[in-house]
Amino acid sequence: MKSSFFEFHVASSGLFTAKANLQVTSHNVANAQTVGFSRQYAEQRACWPLTFYNGKGMIGTGSEVYGVGQHRDFYLDKKYWSERGVLGEYSVKKTQMQAMESVFNDISENGLTGVFNSFWDCMQQLSENSGDSTYRTNLLQAAQSVISLVRLEASAFQKQQQDINSEVSAVADKINSIGQQIASLNRQIYQYEMDGSKANDLRDSRARLVDELSLYVNVQVSEKEMNEDYAAGKYPDPEDRNKSDKRFVVTINGKELVNHFDACKFETRPRMEGHEEADEVIILPRDLVTAAANTTITLPSANNMNPGEVIKAGSVVTAGSIINGAAYGVDTTIGADITVTGQTVLAAGTTVPLTFNNKVTIGGTTYNKGDVVPAGITLPAGTVVSRYTPPYDEDIRIDGIDPGADHAHNPMDIPGLYDVYLNGVKFDLYSQNLKGELKGLIDVRDGNAAQTVIADSDNPNAGLSVYDTSFKGIPYYMNQLNEMVRIFARALNEGVDADGNPMPGVTGFKGGHSRNPDAMPTGQLFFTMKPDASGVNAPTQAELDAMGLGLDYNRMNIFNFAVNQKLIDEPSLLTAALEGSPSLPSDESDNRVVLGLLKLREYTHLFKQGKLSDFINSMSSDLGTDLKQASAFESNYTDVTTMVDNQRMEVSGVDVNEEMINMVKYQQLYQAAAKLMNIIDSIYDITVNRLGTW
Repeated sequence: MKSSFFEFHVASSGLFTAKANLQVTSHNVANAQTVGFSRQYAEQRACWPLTFYNGKGMIGTGSEVYGVGQHRDFYLDKKYWSERGVLGEYSVKKTQMQAMESVFNDISENGLTGVFNSFWDCMQQLSENSGDSTYRTNLLQAAQSVISLVRLEASAFQKQQQDINSEVSAVADKINSIGQQIASLNRQIYQYEMDGSKANDLRDSRARLVDELSLYVNVQVSEKEMNEDYAAGKYPDPEDRNKSDKRFVVTINGKELVNHFDACKFETRPRMEGHEEADEVIILPRDLVTAAANTTITLPSANNMNPGEVIKAGSVVTAGSIINGAAYGVDTTIGADITVTGQTVLAAGTTVPLTFNNKVTIGGTTYNKGDVVPAGITLPAGTVVSRYTPPYDEDIRIDGIDPGADHAHNPMDIPGLYDVYLNGVKFDLYSQNLKGELKGLIDVRDGNAAQTVIADSDNPNAGLSVYDTSFKGIPYYMNQLNEMVRIFARALNEGVDADGNPMPGVTGFKGGHSRNPDAMPTGQLFFTMKPDASGVNAPTQAELDAMGLGLDYNRMNIFNFAVNQKLIDEPSLLTAALEGSPSLPSDESDNRVVLGLLKLREYTHLFKQGKLSDFINSMSSDLGTDLKQASAFESNYTDVTTMVDNQRMEVSGVDVNEEMINMVKYQQLYQAAAKLMNIIDSIYDITVNRLGTW
């Protein structure tokens, strides 16, 4: 049965709901320009009805606001985060490649094209004035200008690589900061929503952080309901919202960054020279464990050894073992090394103080190839794993792959480039799925236009892709410059092309004869490598030949590439003549060496790309093409993310005109409820105070 003042209750509920709606509308208007704010709305419903006077039918009891919701489309959020990661990647690539282009500007007269043209011009002048030492000096100076510019460009690339490396560390710090903030907001949201309320503004703040994070690395976000009954819909009423138990999880490239209240940490560590970090060591089976003489490695039963393996003297072979077809009936200590050539089976209990390629027992636990030795395990004294010495403070991965077979990183990289670890585990910076600014930085820093694949020595037909650097980044152009100076130096020295084939009519400086054939009958190397640490000048080709050696062009690079110091000290040793003659000691009329070398300027088979100028143009074209592609992708994904963000704003954004309409609507509702209160008050005033006075 309703109370005597039931109508007052119904009318007052209208006042309260209209007021609540006005408050929500006011909040929306106040945040119309707040970035990331999601439009809110009052969750309103009719109050529980009462039975009518005669027990038939129901009478309403007014309205109530039971919560405040927000307009947000999680699908559009995920789409935005996905596209924003690609935008971040190509935005970085565009910026960094523009910097590379400014360094590698061969189009200008001061670029590579210009200095090489000056070199060829000096060569032409020498061919016309082979008896004048001034032109020899000019040619040597032009060659040094080529070297200086190449080295200057390479140094600029290395400086840029160092700057990018610092940015990788800065991005890691930003990701850490965002992860900690998200975890902190998760705790606040969880505590606020324990009673069933909705922390709309805190959720907006968290979504803004994910927006920022998605620019640095590709993110995946989920909010999982841990209460299975609630997730199954067993508690549909708003009053049961306090039974919800949600966990907000953020993963980056498939690796967990934030799980509810916990945030993982990114860490940058300088690469170790010559091999990967201990927890990522890729180990050749025969390098699995080299034990000290007093260390016993216990083998499980029936372990076949492969032909070519050596069982060292001092090994204890257990009864039942077969080595090269010979059976051992009793335990035997081998007095001399045995090389496996045929059937070999070592029984259980066999101990061998040597490298073994199958299973190994450490601390009573047997590990197979491919297993991970847990962190904290200290291997026995003398243990060697892929050139890394104990003790180990991190996991050691036993994969059966030798990193020394083909080192993953570019040999021209500056020392101390960072690898990234997430909670102590190495993060895959070269994953095909990685996106964001981090991906763009790594591609430019480490990109070598190749995928390194190292074969498993136990399975020659299988390959393990360990390092994908298919983007043409700084290492690619450094290696291109290396290739240019090697081929150019070899062509001038020896008259051969990129494949080592002799070029028609081109002898090379070392094939000529000096003006004084009695003192120095053979030509000199024009280009050598810089002196070693002892300061000794690079040897002449004659000296190398006398030692049975040749100039190792594979060891030549943009930083040790140099003009032969002997020629700088004595330019007259620079040969122009093809043949020497005691009767013509000056040999000034014979300039066929120089004339032959001049053909290199237009020789179309000097490089695989064609002429020297074609090679330079090819590098410039590669860079220009990739920069154009990065610019196009950045523009496209700017448009895509803008479009998706606009779609989000259509759902979540505040439309001031719409809010003004709502304000007027709720104002009128409030006035109507207030008018109803006045009418009811008037009725009760007449009924109680005036009815008997009429």
